[in-house]
Amino acid sequence: MVKTYIIHVSDDLIRERHIMAQLAGKGLAATFINKGDKKDLTEQVLDTYFTGNRKNVSNSTSCVYKHILAYENIVANKDTLALVLEDDIVFYKNFKKYLPKIIAEIAKEELAGFIVSLEDSLLRYIPRSERVRGKYLYPRSATRYAGAYLIDYQAARRILQRIAKEKCPVPMDWYHDDCAKKGILQIFWSQPTLAIQYSHTGRMATLLDDKGSGLLRVISFYLQWGYKRLYYFFR
Repeated sequence: MVKTYIIHVSDDLIRERHIMAQLAGKGLAATFINKGDKKDLTEQVLDTYFTGNRKNVSNSTSCVYKHILAYENIVANKDTLALVLEDDIVFYKNFKKYLPKIIAEIAKEELAGFIVSLEDSLLRYIPRSERVRGKYLYPRSATRYAGAYLIDYQAARRILQRIAKEKCPVPMDWYHDDCAKKGILQIFWSQPTLAIQYSHTGRMATLLDDKGSGLLRVISFYLQWGYKRLYYFFR
């Protein structure tokens, strides 16, 4: 079973039911990161982990803190590899087929100090001209948000070490990107993608800004989704 950490607001029962339905039958050993809600963002926590615009009591800072807590769990538990999911994620039907193939490629290539972005919420894909049959991991300079990704022990430890020295001033996906830019970790994209965040599609309201949900957002998103998939297929 793949060790899995769920970024979750502790009293959001709708999202809890949603993610539990997604986890059913997937063979994932899930731990919910319930600590780190806004009420837990004490002055001590903010002083310890954050700086700049991120040093405030907000939903977005709470989300970043929960990712950090997941990394602390990974390091404390000495998890060789872990899956981190935000609680609005939806798995595609290919998830159970391709996740083991991706993990096998990680082992075969002996990768260390990495994040593998599994989602396509950002509507970015590997161009077909770069795809290799039987290959599922492709190095990239930036992530595709932080809703579904694999992270290994070394990457989690390095992120924590950096935060201990410099603290975190930005959302976690931006922090991943900056860590990659500085050579602290490697970023890979999976091909195919295995999941998408419902809050980005409009099927579920986001907790981080004022974007709503509803039919118009859903239609707009999936028109772009279809176009981008065709665009990258013909590149």
